[in-house]
Amino acid sequence: MSMRGLLIPSMRKAYLLGGHATFTLVDTLSGLRYTYKVKESDKNPTTQKTVWFVSVLIGPDNWTNYKYAGLLNPESLEFFSTKNSKIAFDAPSVFMLRHFLSGIETDSTSFEMWHEGSCAICGRKLTVPESIASGIGPVCASR
Repeated sequence: MSMRGLLIPSMRKAYLLGGHATFTLVDTLSGLRYTYKVKESDKNPTTQKTVWFVSVLIGPDNWTNYKYAGLLNPESLEFFSTKNSKIAFDAPSVFMLRHFLSGIETDSTSFEMWHEGSCAICGRKLTVPESIASGIGPVCASR
């Protein structure tokens, strides 16, 4: 069994942009929580750009019940809906993500970010306490 970890503000952005991030945001004021996957795509051969796909867990199965919500700009950390988005831009889960992203590196938001016990870069299960705290395994962190 892998262990979940609460990410401190200084580690949130690195985890989010690791390429294989699965995390839960908890609004400590309202108690609402949503689980997201942020996956890095392969580079577009024409533009040489990479995009980050964002999905939201919408059902009880943690493996298959994710719906595509939109794209994440890795430089500005801005979320964008697309014509293929299955979740509305004003849905509570997307609103929470957008609000969280605006203060991701500060402690000024009421959100906790919990990773799901796997490395944000390679997706392997985390077992070392320091890795659980950062959300990135020792091999990936050394690169």
